[in-house]
Amino acid sequence: EILKLLNDPDGTVQEHCLDRLHDLGDAAIGTELLQISRGAKPDLRVKILDVAVEQGNKDAIDELFAMMLDREIPGKFRGKAGDGVASHVEGLPRPLNPDIVKKHPEDVETNAKWWKENRARLEWRDHKFR
Repeated sequence: EILKLLNDPDGTVQEHCLDRLHDLGDAAIGTELLQISRGAKPDLRVKILDVAVEQGNKDAIDELFAMMLDREIPGKFRGKAGDGVASHVEGLPRPLNPDIVKKHPEDVETNAKWWKENRARLEWRDHKFR
């Protein structure tokens, strides 16, 4: 039921819904959140993916990297996607912050490659993939 509220046009309702989903801590909703995120505007998409990551969903990290590498997405939202990855993945070989995401796509590509090579061995502990 609560997932349906993410489609509400009122941003306040969407924010409240995401807060509740985050608080629930239900890993089972991760896949549904990924599906919902694909139809969302970039700002909401980053927020939805962040909640999915908080449930330990590795596919959400893949989606955040895809957003960072998509030049059609405005730099502001690509930068927010980078913040989401940086705050939830330990051991990235290159720093990620909004400026780096916008100005140094090669660093994003290096981190994306590292993630693909290491994602299987990383485990969700203490709000990070380690």
